[in-house]
Amino acid sequence: MSHISFSSFKQKKEEKTEIEKQDLLVSVDLNEKFTQEQMIMAWNKYIRTIQGKNLLLNTMESCKPTLTANYVLVQSVDNTYQEKEMQNEANTLVNFLRKELRNGQITLSIQLSEMTNMTKAMTPNERLKRMTENHPALKELREQFNLELDL
Repeated sequence: MSHISFSSFKQKKEEKTEIEKQDLLVSVDLNEKFTQEQMIMAWNKYIRTIQGKNLLLNTMESCKPTLTANYVLVQSVDNTYQEKEMQNEANTLVNFLRKELRNGQITLSIQLSEMTNMTKAMTPNERLKRMTENHPALKELREQFNLELDL
């Protein structure tokens, strides 16, 4: 014989509706202007609240958004994993930013960056050549100490 409690169903339903409420975007009536710097400060404040979500944390630290017209924050991410993590967090993040920056018009646009410069694997000689082109002092160092690349 088993007992079913209606109070447990009610409690689970209340927990579920609380989670659903968190996923909805908060409408903030205020429309205060803010700068890119203020937005980044609020973004960093949100980052400090993240616990146990390392991919999200790293993504938000390395892929900062840019403030565009009409309070759209455009965030360019490097791969689909980052994109998915950001999309999962988007509503909570936007709610936080709307409250923090006192502007209900804030939206977040997450874009997968296009890999325009696909780099091929380089040989050690190619790497050395590129490094000496970018850092002329390296060439002087090689010559001064008579250093050679051992392949």
